[in-house]
Amino acid sequence: HITTQFNQKRAISFNAVISDADAGLEQLNQFRFDETNCGEHLMFESSTKVTVSESNAEANSMPNNCVSKDVVSARVCDVFEWEITMERVQKARFGDHAEPNLYVGWAEPPIVDTIKKWNGPFSYLGAHLNKNTYAINVYGTKIRAVGSTLFPQFGDITKKMFSFKNGDRIKVKFNFPAKQMEVYLNDQFIAVAFDNVPNEIVPAISLSQAGDCISVTDVKAYMGTLESE
Repeated sequence: HITTQFNQKRAISFNAVISDADAGLEQLNQFRFDETNCGEHLMFESSTKVTVSESNAEANSMPNNCVSKDVVSARVCDVFEWEITMERVQKARFGDHAEPNLYVGWAEPPIVDTIKKWNGPFSYLGAHLNKNTYAINVYGTKIRAVGSTLFPQFGDITKKMFSFKNGDRIKVKFNFPAKQMEVYLNDQFIAVAFDNVPNEIVPAISLSQAGDCISVTDVKAYMGTLESE
């Protein structure tokens, strides 16, 4: 279930094709994954919940990409917040913590020109095969950046190490006026991972480990700042 919150003065839309910004302000649509343009080893339990099938283990746990059905535009919102919950993540070989390999970020539209490879070797977000895609990589005990101008490729966005577990929530906050993407873990600010966010994005993820499951659990799109901030 997605909790959708927005500035009561202006409801913001993030429709797939935004040709009229004023019309876009009339409604706020709930998030939907694009179930037609995605990696072949992904299974959709709903429009907001996706699992990596066991068949991907036979494919050497290669990345599988998945994107939003909607383009998020700076013409209709200043800020877009997108929260992913790790419902089920592969357990580490040693210890009780989870060991994820999850990419969360964006692709520049149009998707047909940006993502050339939906699954397979070197198809993760930020890979050279998929130009104009950017993401954080939640990997093992770290959160890294892929394609950032602030950090080296696969550079850690913080020196802190994490003991991830099922139920952890990763949130990315796109601030269009500042061109930044902020990262949060369970509502705690971690770092600004990117400062090159364009005016139009398509939220995107990469998953690879068979059995891993994520869901979109919170979406906020708004102008200015939320009144609670």
